[in-house]
Amino acid sequence: MSMSSELVRTLLERAGLKPTPEQVDTTADIYNALADRLAQFPNAELENIEPHSIQPTREPEKSDRS
Repeated sequence: MSMSSELVRTLLERAGLKPTPEQVDTTADIYNALADRLAQFPNAELENIEPHSIQPTREPEKSDRS
C-alpha cells in the first residue's frame, strides 16, 4: 500500500508539525520505498526479525557536567 503526499501532510499536521512540500514528498518517498522493500520478504522471515529489532525509545543520557 503506498502512501500519498496528501495523507503524509495530514498525518504530520495532526502530529503538530508544519511540513514543507519537500518534507512531505520525501517522507512519502521513504515510506513507499520501505513498504515496497518489506513486501519482498516472506512473512515468516519478518516474524523472526520483528521481536528482536523493535526496541523501546531510550531516554537521553543526562550529563553531570555543568
